Amino acid sequence: MTRAFLDSYNQALPWVLLLQNLHNTEHDSENHETHSPWFAASIKGQVSITCERFLAILLPEVNKSIFKIIDSANDDVTCSYLHHYRNLSKDKRKSGFLRMLNIVAANTKTTFHYRKPGYAVGLGTRYDENAMNNDPFSDWVRFFVVFGNQEDHEEESDDEEIVDGSKSAFNKSRQLLCANYASDLLSSPLPRRHVIGVYVLEDEVYLLYYDHSVIIRSEPFHWRHGLRTFFNIIHTLSNLDWDRLGFERDIFSFSPFPQPDIIFNINGLELLLIDVIKCRRSIIGRGTLVVRARVISSGVLQNKTVAIKFSYFPQIGWKREADFVLIARKEAGASKGSKIFLKNLPNLFASIEVPPSAIQERIHKELGNVYEPRELRVTVFEELFPVTALTNYLEMLKVFKDILHCDYWLYIQVKLAHRDMSPDNLMVRRIGDIVYGVINDFGIATFLNDIGISETSLQRIGTRPFLACDILRNPDPIHPFRYELESLFYAFYFVITNFEDGRYVLKDPFKRWFYLDPDPYPEALSNSKQSFLFQPPSINPSSNFSRLKDLAEKMKLLICQGYFMQVLNKNLDEEAIGSIISYTKFCAFFEGASKS
Repeated sequence: MTRAFLDSYNQALPWVLLLQNLHNTEHDSENHETHSPWFAASIKGQVSITCERFLAILLPEVNKSIFKIIDSANDDVTCSYLHHYRNLSKDKRKSGFLRMLNIVAANTKTTFHYRKPGYAVGLGTRYDENAMNNDPFSDWVRFFVVFGNQEDHEEESDDEEIVDGSKSAFNKSRQLLCANYASDLLSSPLPRRHVIGVYVLEDEVYLLYYDHSVIIRSEPFHWRHGLRTFFNIIHTLSNLDWDRLGFERDIFSFSPFPQPDIIFNINGLELLLIDVIKCRRSIIGRGTLVVRARVISSGVLQNKTVAIKFSYFPQIGWKREADFVLIARKEAGASKGSKIFLKNLPNLFASIEVPPSAIQERIHKELGNVYEPRELRVTVFEELFPVTALTNYLEMLKVFKDILHCDYWLYIQVKLAHRDMSPDNLMVRRIGDIVYGVINDFGIATFLNDIGISETSLQRIGTRPFLACDILRNPDPIHPFRYELESLFYAFYFVITNFEDGRYVLKDPFKRWFYLDPDPYPEALSNSKQSFLFQPPSINPSSNFSRLKDLAEKMKLLICQGYFMQVLNKNLDEEAIGSIISYTKFCAFFEGASKS
């Protein structure tokens, strides 16, 4: 990780460009979220509090004495210009905005990077030449400021202006705009717990807070009567330390200049960051980030390339992924007949948990049980390769066959349900010329005896387009194996139809499923998927996987039969449906495809 890497990270919303360049593949199912209706739906549950409470909980560093109406004559030039800005014509607002930010920057010792996609946006960093010479992190984006105008969205409908039951100038489009910037900042190449932003709408200033459990906004205050308040807030944001800005500073460090590499320390294992494998652009949820790193500490792993996974899990009710992996590997190694599954399970090298921050504890105290404090879970695994990188149909067939058998063994022998059989979680281990399918990401796995008991998360998690129809329609406290089979089919179908020579092009029906209206989602998704299943087989694989067409159509027809019998007989029990959509029949399909 060189200075050039850090510099590139800071140019023109660089985290987006960086992630596009550094992704191992172009596919990341949750990258659709910030452009889809259900990303917009996720910001509906905003919590509104007074500006005083916002500062007391989230920015206690701001001097509370500034909550006094000031005489604008004391700040005559600044105040008059900021007041004049809202009267500028549209063609002059861009230059007017730049001048406004320059005034703010001069008064707060903050550096702003500019961007204007419909709105004028400033991305704030600290201005401190000495710090920039000694701290390679000093010029990274810390917060965002958005300047809007009342007439920018005059044509929006009234229902978009409803916030917390009342009309607000900070309407749905403006909320979505700010949420997208927050999502960008939360999706940096380093794990980040929260982001703070500022939205300025003519005379009004809104303070915004985003973390993986909640979005909080302050009631507006008027900058013309609280200019020093506004400046003090910006100055405070530009000078917060990295823990207060949401970065997990305790688990990484920088090597000295002139090449300030980023080094993670996970349970004594020192790891040099190489690049980003996967980063999920979202706000509410686990915010999973996976990076590639090289072990630089001494020992048997020295110089080995590994994958580090960072996820924010609710502190209560979710067992550790590391525990599931260790238990599964121990069970696999316990008998001669099970040892074959060791090649289908990930190797775990280290793991740690970082408890909720002091800010999260204060929010929980303020909001009560509507807020979920989250802990950061960090796991270090061997580096594997995504199933989407395969181009040989025989290798694809073997990998999915391996995954089918291992998933069933986990369910029957370990009594463990994976529950997220999506393409992102299906990996490949290559040993010599032989490939092995590997089930990865046990983050939402559960023991069968614990289903419906230990889960207390307020947000439903799982990769929606790959979930079984019945889960979407009625999330029962059971998880029959047919749910795993149905998800495996969707993952298989997705990979063989949306990837050709390793290139990803999103096609229907997944394109439709990713962008379905979230209200009434997930019922709408369940209905759309069942409609797809009931249609005559019409699977069109890419040229790489044309030989797998019959296998995919047989799996689809089998799942269709199960749901069709369910429609004909409302009292059909789970055992009867499971006898139709069964592991034995899937095995027969894969064996037949292997021989053809």
